[in-house]
Amino acid sequence: MALDGNSFLDLFRQHLVAEKRASAHTVRAYMTDLESWLLYVASTRKGASATLCDVGLADLDVMVCRGWLASLHGHNSSATIARKLAVMRSFFRLMVRRRLAPSSPVSTLRGPKRGHKLPTFLDKDEATQLLDGELPEPDSPADAARDQALFE
Repeated sequence: MALDGNSFLDLFRQHLVAEKRASAHTVRAYMTDLESWLLYVASTRKGASATLCDVGLADLDVMVCRGWLASLHGHNSSATIARKLAVMRSFFRLMVRRRLAPSSPVSTLRGPKRGHKLPTFLDKDEATQLLDGELPEPDSPADAARDQALFE
């Protein structure tokens, strides 16, 4: 059975909704990622005027997957790129499980390193205000008791 890009989208949407029971937000995000990836594959492999109907499983190899992920750097955060890689992995897991693909070309790809945010601290003026007891008025007596307990 020869599948094209539109068939891939339908199959993956059905998988997300029926099997994974993903939320509407997750389905929308994953489908957008999958469609943009397949459009990238179509334009890369078949030319600028190609459509999703022109994409077949033979076009989905490790080089085009790696190329798409590389094209995302500089325009997307590492978390977004990691999510897009997760979509590709999930898509290929489905293809392998349904015996439409022999193996996953993205199984060896590593996601981007995620940056760690450093904690923020009080600056000198804020620390002085805290120690001098110059805090904003709490909204309720319960908030005042909580703030006092936290400070002590």
